[in-house]
Amino acid sequence: MTSFLAYLFISIGLFFVIIGVFGLLRFNNIFQRMHALSVMETLGFFCFFLGLMILAGASLLALKLFFILLLMMIVAPTSTHVLAMYARLYEKKTEEGEKISNHL
Repeated sequence: MTSFLAYLFISIGLFFVIIGVFGLLRFNNIFQRMHALSVMETLGFFCFFLGLMILAGASLLALKLFFILLLMMIVAPTSTHVLAMYARLYEKKTEEGEKISNHL
């Protein structure tokens, strides 16, 4: 029963990651793409690592997987936020450049 539950969580996690990739291909705005990827990636990694921790049982490996999951839950949204911040900054600079070049 526990192996079935573990494989179910792994399958759900892989499903969410695949849906995130389809969101990357479907959306045309960089912010929409980042949103789809960050949400699906975080949810997919959570389910995937939860399934791996169930398979590992109560062991040191499960503890290591938990710390990797914790790190991913912190790093993935933070890196997406930083990328979106710099994309927004670059977008404002290019809009100002276009306004200046239109007046010349």
